[in-house]
Amino acid sequence: MRIVKIGVWMFIMYILQTAFGKTISINGASPSLIAVFSVMFSFLTPNDREALYVTVISAVLAGSCIGRVFPFEVIAIGAGSVGARALVKYLRFIPQFIRLMVIVLVFSAILIAGEFFIENRSIGLDAVLYKLVPSLVYTVVCACIMYPIMQKTLMKKTEKKLLVI
Repeated sequence: MRIVKIGVWMFIMYILQTAFGKTISINGASPSLIAVFSVMFSFLTPNDREALYVTVISAVLAGSCIGRVFPFEVIAIGAGSVGARALVKYLRFIPQFIRLMVIVLVFSAILIAGEFFIENRSIGLDAVLYKLVPSLVYTVVCACIMYPIMQKTLMKKTEKKLLVI
């Protein structure tokens, strides 16, 4: 059942990014939902094998959405997911949500800047202010929305209520 849920999540993220990419973009800024899903899943899951499979499939799906920068996208998503997986154990004194959002923020900044640089061969101040920062903010907002939904559907994290007798 868990494999079906993961497949449904990946399918929904792929459809949102490909079919509704122009619809959900705000002033040209659109998030890389599949990449964010891959990084968040790698951070949240306790199973290394599941994280590996989801990372590989997500990297290929996200690369197919981008097209021209396919190799960069695949390598960046793989590195981001492995980095997120490695950082699970560190900085335990920081709450999990904040840790995850910082990882998504750094990963998204590298991914968006790399894609922009490969497509345009340069990054100027206008690109940073009008393309990179809005895309980065939008991606982190989408990650904040995805986090509680992923917790409840994929990670079986629910609120524990105390039984008062």
